[in-house]
Amino acid sequence: MIAMLAITSTRRWPVVRRTIAMSLVSFLVIAPITIKNYLRYGRFVPINIQMGLVLWVGIADASGDRFGAVPDDNEVARQEATLYGNPEYGRDWSSPDGIERDRDRIKKSLRIIRDHPVWYAGVMLDRMGEMVKYSAHAPLVYRKKADASAEPRVQTREGWQSFTAVSPSLVGEKLSWLRLPIRAVQRIAKETMLGFILLGMVLMFLVSWRRSLFLLIVPLYHLLFQSFMHTEFRYGLPMHYFLFVFAAVVWALILTFLWKGLRKVLSSERKVLSPEC
Repeated sequence: MIAMLAITSTRRWPVVRRTIAMSLVSFLVIAPITIKNYLRYGRFVPINIQMGLVLWVGIADASGDRFGAVPDDNEVARQEATLYGNPEYGRDWSSPDGIERDRDRIKKSLRIIRDHPVWYAGVMLDRMGEMVKYSAHAPLVYRKKADASAEPRVQTREGWQSFTAVSPSLVGEKLSWLRLPIRAVQRIAKETMLGFILLGMVLMFLVSWRRSLFLLIVPLYHLLFQSFMHTEFRYGLPMHYFLFVFAAVVWALILTFLWKGLRKVLSSERKVLSPEC
């Protein structure tokens, strides 16, 4: 944030000072967790010990068994039970000796990344592509109610059963005819989303590159840092709120041109039908 806001701001130093203060506040918010970890375990653990796990599992996802990595938490535990000769490790990836084990995973993972930098850069690019693959990760509403009822449902809490049994079901019955048109709109939106984001990004850069870079702070963070480790589409959800702004620019332009075109057609028709003509 400090780097990006320094680039995008016209009043650089005041903005940088505020951003430094905001960054320090975020460190202070997290500090109690880090201090507690140090007092409890005598080790510097900023938040948790999962970084080595996601790196190791991510390497397995990308390479198969090429480097000996395994793609599942339970498999990691069993692998380390054999590797360290300690059956206790097979019960869980985080305990016992979770800090030492996770740091070993980080070392192993970074060693592989250092030895194969070009390959890993390609892996990161693939993950970035997966993080914006809306056509694959945006399920549509069901075509009809029967499709929805066939899916397994989560048990409703007792306090909500009376409410969910009456109000939403009645509303759903009355609005069920909207399924197909909503599904069609969803299909158009998700299939055009990535293209419209890229097009909207270009258009916004031409109009205001500062605003565009400001909107890209969160997406760039997710794309660069999350792609370094094992990732799933849900991990990057916050960045889409910012990317959708670029797609909205394109939709706004399309609707504006359609509206102006419609008004022009209606205006010309009025002139034709006018008695004065």
